[in-house]
Amino acid sequence: FFRHLPLVPTMDHKVVALYGQAMEALQEADHRLGAEVEAERLLGRAIAMMTEPGSRRKRKRADEEAAEMLAQLRFILGRIVEWKQPDQALQLYAAVCQATPDSAEANLHLARLQWQCAAEPEAIAAVEARLRDAVASSERNGDGATGQDALELLARLLGPGDRRLEAYRILRALGYTHSLAPTLLSTTALAGISEATLQGSKLEAHEHTAKVVNVFDDALPQEMLRLMQEAFAPTAPFWPENSYNSPRTGFFSFQHRLPPFADAGRSPQNGLEIMLQHVWRVAATAVP
Repeated sequence: FFRHLPLVPTMDHKVVALYGQAMEALQEADHRLGAEVEAERLLGRAIAMMTEPGSRRKRKRADEEAAEMLAQLRFILGRIVEWKQPDQALQLYAAVCQATPDSAEANLHLARLQWQCAAEPEAIAAVEARLRDAVASSERNGDGATGQDALELLARLLGPGDRRLEAYRILRALGYTHSLAPTLLSTTALAGISEATLQGSKLEAHEHTAKVVNVFDDALPQEMLRLMQEAFAPTAPFWPENSYNSPRTGFFSFQHRLPPFADAGRSPQNGLEIMLQHVWRVAATAVP
């Protein structure tokens, strides 16, 4: 997820050395435990050295070279930390975009993370603008791969709303021939469910839900629910222990082989299996 910069002789040799060591650590991250943490530390030191008072060069060319190096250091550090410190990554990406506004890659990743962290609908407009900047920059710079990534993300952004046709045009230009049905990408089908539930009509709510999904009240016993909530809470050890959403691991899901239905519940091996078999038995009542 990074590209090498040329090692510029006019830069501080300590910064260059830290950059080189960080790149070496990242190259080993697939097979050496702690390599990414080491790279994070080295990049942080290099950035601190370049941003401390008195570190600016007197010559314009040296300033430009240092600015490019600093932007690259910040970008790589952002890619490393965004899965565990998204706020820090947002600041790093924003600084890169400010220093190098024509960087398609920086605009793309800033937009992607802004969308992921967006809490208000108004933030989506800024995400769209940033993605369009990434597309325009990629066209100017001949960065086709980043441009395609930005267009795909833009289509995903536009698809669930009332701009579906615009999203389809983008996808068609990229070579896509099929898409998911609009009802799978929209929450409008759930409006009747929510309204019926608010009015206290369980029968009407059930009639609405039957059109899109089967819903069960109190499917899990309280103790089982509590154990699952603790095991998979946002702050639970499970996520960092498995590097979930880290740049090299990404998102993942598990497949769990279930026994024959007649044997369900007879010999679960752990708490997770007990819960899965319980959910299986409850769900089976909707599909006799």
